[in-house]
Amino acid sequence: MRTRSQQRPEPTNRASSKPGAIHFATFQIRGSCLIEQADHTHLAAPGSLFIYDSSLPFRMHADGPYEQVVVQVGADRAFALAGMDRTTDILATPMECSGVLSAVSAFFTQLAHYQTDYTLMDYLRRARVEAAQNLLRNHPTKSISHISREAGFNDERSFYRTFRTITGMTPNDYREQFH
Repeated sequence: MRTRSQQRPEPTNRASSKPGAIHFATFQIRGSCLIEQADHTHLAAPGSLFIYDSSLPFRMHADGPYEQVVVQVGADRAFALAGMDRTTDILATPMECSGVLSAVSAFFTQLAHYQTDYTLMDYLRRARVEAAQNLLRNHPTKSISHISREAGFNDERSFYRTFRTITGMTPNDYREQFH
């Protein structure tokens, strides 16, 4: 289990964060992790975006490898990106990734392309297929449907289509190579 910070979260009033404080806007690329801050917990799955206050203690846990894009954002900007006022507890408020990303999509797209030579969505699809390949190799009894959900796909049809496009074979054919 990876832990980004061993600090103990402590309850706090989010409205008391200082003007000019820095928040972290974090886009979960691969793997899942759990973040705890104050009295809130957020499960970050691939493709999710969450914002938390860097001036407050937090803990991040993951049972396996994960990748994130973390951007420091001024508190005022973070609240504006999330469409919230400063009295809102950002971590406790579910955010639709598409709504938040609309304000910062150019940055994330350029960053992903610079780092990987893929668009952000292409990179995310490839990361999900890579996670599925790992599950198919190491868990021969798990159903394809379960693996597709665990790898971050919304439905089995898109999983099959994406997997075949990237690997040139179906998930079943891929699994048969190893079992």
